[in-house]
Amino acid sequence: YRPHAADPAAFKAFEEAWAKYVTYRDATLVPLVEAGKLREFELERVKTVPMSKAAIEATVASSEAEKKQAAGRVESAMDSYRSSRLLVIGLLVAGLLAAGVVALLLARQITQALSRTAAVAQALSRSDLTVRSGVHSRDEIGRVAADLDAAADSLKTVVASVSATADAVAASSEELSATTTQISSSARDSSAKA
Repeated sequence: YRPHAADPAAFKAFEEAWAKYVTYRDATLVPLVEAGKLREFELERVKTVPMSKAAIEATVASSEAEKKQAAGRVESAMDSYRSSRLLVIGLLVAGLLAAGVVALLLARQITQALSRTAAVAQALSRSDLTVRSGVHSRDEIGRVAADLDAAADSLKTVVASVSATADAVAASSEELSATTTQISSSARDSSAKA
């Protein structure tokens, strides 16, 4: 206890008073009792009252110092608790705000990607093959957008091919029409000669 005493002086006073009492008891009182001299013992025992009183007063002073130190430690612990609680609450609020901001940014990114993908689908429904999503993410929405862009490119290629084929068919049809006109003219000519 000595190294941790709240009031080392009070503890030292107790030790001195106690040592004085023990010395007096062992040197004077115990021999009187052992010798059976109870009357002398009673007379000598009265002299221990100031020693006992000094030891009790030192114990009370030491106890009061311990109570005061304990109260200070409790207050310090409460201060630590309050500041730690405020820190935890502050960190929690900051974490929630950060999570909210991240969630908002992610939601905005997802809705923008969905809106651009939906714009491609709407353009396709109007037969407009020029609109592309511009979404380049590797998540599910990005893959759907890339597939939709690829489908629009394929449709554009097919339409261009059909258009080129239609032009070729139209050119062939014109040639066939010219040939038919020529044959018809030759047939009239032959008929007239016949």
